[in-house]
Amino acid sequence: MYQKTVAIVFNITISNNALVGDIIELMIQIDDGTYSAYITNDIVIGIQVMMDNLELTTCSGIFFDSKGGFANYGDSEDYTATFYPGYRRSAHKG
Repeated sequence: MYQKTVAIVFNITISNNALVGDIIELMIQIDDGTYSAYITNDIVIGIQVMMDNLELTTCSGIFFDSKGGFANYGDSEDYTATFYPGYRRSAHKG
């Protein structure tokens, strides 16, 4: 069986109406004439921040616990995250 690795670059343009947190489904079809396969992956728009001891300057984003949106966080976790507004005159709106 012949295997070859090929690097592929995609440029994705997102509508101005898209919001932080919107999910885009990316589907790629691979076909060599005898075999066909699909690879799918979800892309979440925006900065994704995993809980950790961190300081972050940003205007928007999606904040997850230490395991992300896919698993439960671990026992006895103890983290501190500090968020600063991305612009000097910004204020947090919660």
